[in-house]
Amino acid sequence: MEPNAILQGITTDNLLLSIEGIIEKKLSERLGLIEDKDCKLLTRIETGKLLHVSLPTLNEWTKNGQIVSHRHGKRIYYKSEDIDNAIIKREFVRSFND
Repeated sequence: MEPNAILQGITTDNLLLSIEGIIEKKLSERLGLIEDKDCKLLTRIETGKLLHVSLPTLNEWTKNGQIVSHRHGKRIYYKSEDIDNAIIKREFVRSFND
């Protein structure tokens, strides 16, 4: 026999909102995404165009740790704030061979 729970002092709507908030938080943590409305995820192509570099150069910078990428399944994304931080720190230098 399953135990029954009696909830007092909470409406059904508030209970549903609480459950929804917990689920959203756990999903965000699981996917490794940060709930930041100013932070935009950019594709490799968008990031390359923004930085005026080729995809091989962007790949090299990513492998060297000069710019941070984030995987979602098989796709690679770059956070706009990570790109801004890399530009501010000038963590990468474009090689003349590109």
